[in-house]
Amino acid sequence: MGLAYDTTRKADPEITRRLRSHLQVSNGSKILDIACGTGNYTVALENTGLHMTGSDISKEMIKKAKGKSKTINWEVANVNRLHYENNIFEGVTCTLATHHFDNLLSPFKEVFRVLDKGRFLIFTSSPEQMNNYWLKEYFSEAIEKSANQMPNVGEVSNVLKTVGFNIVGHETF
Repeated sequence: MGLAYDTTRKADPEITRRLRSHLQVSNGSKILDIACGTGNYTVALENTGLHMTGSDISKEMIKKAKGKSKTINWEVANVNRLHYENNIFEGVTCTLATHHFDNLLSPFKEVFRVLDKGRFLIFTSSPEQMNNYWLKEYFSEAIEKSANQMPNVGEVSNVLKTVGFNIVGHETF
């Protein structure tokens, strides 16, 4: 997995700008990017002045990520059992990855544990959003299959609240 991952995936500058803005942290803040894949957004956020740690369960993804930045702390890690100390990060991001989690409760508990009064930002698609894509008219089966993999907004919000997070808001893109 991950051999041709970066062929079609790049960090979008507008999404990066919005993530950075919503983190509401100063330059040099320690931010964890969970399920970072090959690190496109991790690197983009580092370039905005943040001290980034990127973690992913895939050794292949982290190997590719390491070639993109020598200053980011890249680690193979399972989101269900993060090996970081409590309250160590000033923010946590998760970009286009929640659909890969077996469940949301364990990873969100771990994020809550390692986060020190900062924000947890999730950028993802939802079934509600995907079912309204114009492409659904042409690729209905593929879009439906993809949408069914995604956790819905209500489920994500409920699990975040269960863990102890306060929902600041939702933003569409």
